[in-house]
Amino acid sequence: MKKLFILIILAVVVILGANSYAPEMVAAGIYKSLSPRMTMQRSDVVVHASPGVKILAGRLDAIEIHGRNFKAGDLIIDSVNCQLQNVRFDPLPALLGSRVSLSQAGSGDMDVTIRTADLSQFLTGKVKNLSDVQVEFDNDTVNLHGILNLGGIFKAQASLTGRFALAKNKLMFVPDHLTVEGRGVERSLSMGSVELYDFAGFPFGIQPDSITMQDGLLKIHGRVNEVTD
Repeated sequence: MKKLFILIILAVVVILGANSYAPEMVAAGIYKSLSPRMTMQRSDVVVHASPGVKILAGRLDAIEIHGRNFKAGDLIIDSVNCQLQNVRFDPLPALLGSRVSLSQAGSGDMDVTIRTADLSQFLTGKVKNLSDVQVEFDNDTVNLHGILNLGGIFKAQASLTGRFALAKNKLMFVPDHLTVEGRGVERSLSMGSVELYDFAGFPFGIQPDSITMQDGLLKIHGRVNEVTD
């Protein structure tokens, strides 16, 4: 009887401890995993688990994550906001104070914003054979003006019009029209698409499904069906 009573007391202590401290420990582990990739505060990661003891089984009800100003390859992401539901993870590293890897999420949404100033800088360095580039944004249309240099032989003023689009998991700049002026002749040429970022390598396994340009920001919405880190 005494042993049973002790076991009950231990079980109550474990449950109360899990309810009180486990969500905080998991949130700290997620923050530790993400902070090297993006600028964020510890308070930018919020974990929901009720009852908290389910964390011991590697389950969470939801996670909210907010991050700002981080590099994704050569592109600077202004902000990311993510909500994940029905998350599974390995609980042992979290309880030991280590980084936390999320293995799966039942569902979730993510919103990513990129400033037009950072898009301008990115495109300036990525559009081949075009120098002294100036970038202008007109609603969803992007206009680039510069000097086209073909092998150091031919140079001319050029104007490139394009738009941002999604190709599966990739954010692309898709040229619609390239006009070259040289020797009194205006010609229209074709130019290949430019990859800005592949979301296949983005944390949480985001699958982008829409993009809009608004208030000086490129806004990307995605849905999360399965999380791998």
